[in-house]
Amino acid sequence: MKQVLMVDEIEKKFSLSSHVKEAFLEVNRERFVPQGFGQMAFSLD
Repeated sequence: MKQVLMVDEIEKKFSLSSHVKEAFLEVNRERFVPQGFGQMAFSLD
């Protein structure tokens, strides 16, 4: 659900192809932020 909301926010500013949308939705972004910062993985700030 977090990924869907993030993609929706991105699409408000940029047009995304279906392949890019799928990639955003498939990647577990929490794995790419330091431990303890998982809540920020979906922030666009």
